[in-house]
Amino acid sequence: YAAAASLSGFVDAGFRVTPLLPGFSPDSLGRVPPFMFHAYGDMTKIAGSHRDIIALFEKAKAAGTLPRLYQSCGTEDFLFQMNQRVNETLTEMGAKIDYWEVPGFEHEWDFWDLEIKNVLKWVLETE
Repeated sequence: YAAAASLSGFVDAGFRVTPLLPGFSPDSLGRVPPFMFHAYGDMTKIAGSHRDIIALFEKAKAAGTLPRLYQSCGTEDFLFQMNQRVNETLTEMGAKIDYWEVPGFEHEWDFWDLEIKNVLKWVLETE
C-alpha cells in the first residue's frame, strides 16, 4: 500500500505498547465483543503477527516500503490513549505520521464524518 489512515482506530490489538483495555484480558476473552474475533482472530496471538501494526511497520521499514500514514482520534474517545501511545512508539521507530488529536469527540459518527474529508484531501496530496 502507498498510504494508510486510521480514524479512532483500535491500533494496538496486540497490546504491545498500551495497557489492556478495562475489562479485557486474555483470560476474559468471553467478554470481548464477537466482532473482535472476526476482525482479529485469536486475540492472544496478535503480537508479532500480520495483524500487529508495530510488527507490520517493522517489516515495511526493513523492506524500505513504508506507506504514508495518517492517524487521528477524538480526545474523548475511549481509544485516545491507545492512539497516543502507538503514535509515540511508531514515531520513535522512525515513522512519519500525519497525526491529529481532535478535541471534544468520542468514538462517534460525527468525528468520522469530519475526519474522512481530511483523509480524502490528504490521500490525494503528493509529496
